[in-house]
Amino acid sequence: MNIEYVRATEEEYEEVVALADRGFGHSPEENFFKTIQPKLYRTPDTMKYHYLVKEDGKIAGLLCAYPLEMDVMGKKILSCGIGTVCVLPEYRSRGYMKGLMKYTEDRMREAGVDFAVLGGRRQRYEYFGYTVAGTNLCAYFRKQNAVYLYGSDAYFGHEFADVQREDSETLKKMYDLYMKKAVKTLRPENKFFDSLNDSGARPVVITKNGEFKGYACLNRDNGGTGEIEITDDTDFGHVLNDIMYFYKTGGIDIGFTECFKDYKSSFVMLNAENFGVGAIDQFAIFNFKSTVEAFLNVKATVKNLVDGECSFEIEGHSPFKITVSNNTVKVEDFDGDADVKIPYLVAIQKFFSHGGANYNYGVKLPAVAESWFPAPLWFSAPDMV
Repeated sequence: MNIEYVRATEEEYEEVVALADRGFGHSPEENFFKTIQPKLYRTPDTMKYHYLVKEDGKIAGLLCAYPLEMDVMGKKILSCGIGTVCVLPEYRSRGYMKGLMKYTEDRMREAGVDFAVLGGRRQRYEYFGYTVAGTNLCAYFRKQNAVYLYGSDAYFGHEFADVQREDSETLKKMYDLYMKKAVKTLRPENKFFDSLNDSGARPVVITKNGEFKGYACLNRDNGGTGEIEITDDTDFGHVLNDIMYFYKTGGIDIGFTECFKDYKSSFVMLNAENFGVGAIDQFAIFNFKSTVEAFLNVKATVKNLVDGECSFEIEGHSPFKITVSNNTVKVEDFDGDADVKIPYLVAIQKFFSHGGANYNYGVKLPAVAESWFPAPLWFSAPDMV
C-alpha cells in the first residue's frame, strides 16, 4: 500500500470538490461547497491551497489551508484558515487525518504562517494544537431598542440593494472602503465578492440619496450580519435602524464586531438588547512574538497599557520578552530564565481568550502582564474556511 501526502492540482478540481461534498454527507446534485464557499470552490485556482492524502493513487481525504495576509495597523501578519477537513468513510481509522494535519502544519510553518484558525469539535482539534480564542463582540439589536432611541417611525433614508458579481463599480467602492480598515485580512480583490457570499451570506450596498454609504453582509432572512462597513461609523445606529425598517424585521444579530472599533462597539454595548464578548473559533499560534505584538498594539489604541516588561517561555516555542512603554508594545527574543513558563494551549487562552481575563488556568501571571491581556486577536467572518 502506497500512502502519500501532496498538494492538489487544478486538474483535480472536480474530484476534490466531489470528495468534499461526499465527505460531509452531501449529494453531488447539491453542489454544496461550490455554493456555500465560493471563494474556495467556484474556480479551480484555489486547489493549490488544498492538501490530499492518497492511498494507492486514489484521494482518501483532504484539507484546505487558505492563506490570508493581514494588515494589523501596518504590521503584516500571515494567517491561514483551515477547513474542509475530511476523510472518506472507507478510509477512516487509518490515521489519515493526523497525517494531513501534520503535513499541513509543516507547510504552514515553512511558509511563515503566524497563526491558523478553524472551526470544529474542540477536543478533536486541541489534539492538533488548536484551542478556543479570539475576541468577538456579538449583540442583538431589537426594533424596540431603535424605537427607544429614535422613535417608532424613524427612518433615516438608507436604502439597501443586493450586489451582483457584475456590479463592478459598486464592488470597487465596497472594496476600497474595506481596505481602509486598520485591521483587516488582505482579501484578493478578485475574491472579494465570493468572500462576502460565503456561508450563506449575501452582500448588500448601502446608499442614501443615491450616495454610497457602505455595505453589509446579511443572512438570508435579513436578520443578521457578519460584516458591516460604513463610511461614517457614527451613522451605525441609523443604519441598523434602517435595515430593520427596510426589511421589516424585528431585530438584527450583529456578529464578529471588532471590540477595538471604538464607536461601533460602544454603540452596541450601550444600546443593544444584549451583547456578549466571546471567542471567535479555534486558533493555533505558530509565532507568538509577532501575533502578541500586533494585537497588543491594537489594544493600545483603545486602552492604556501599563508600562513594564515580562518574559515568557511557552512550551515548544523560543522564549520572548514583552516590553510596554508609553503605550507601545515591543516583543523580542529573550535569552535567560523567563519570568513565566506556560503550557502552549494555556498560553493561547491566557493571551488571546476572554476566559484568560477571569480564570488563571493554573498559571498566574505577574500583575503587569495580567493587565495587558487578553489581546484582541481577531479574524473576520467572511474569511473563515
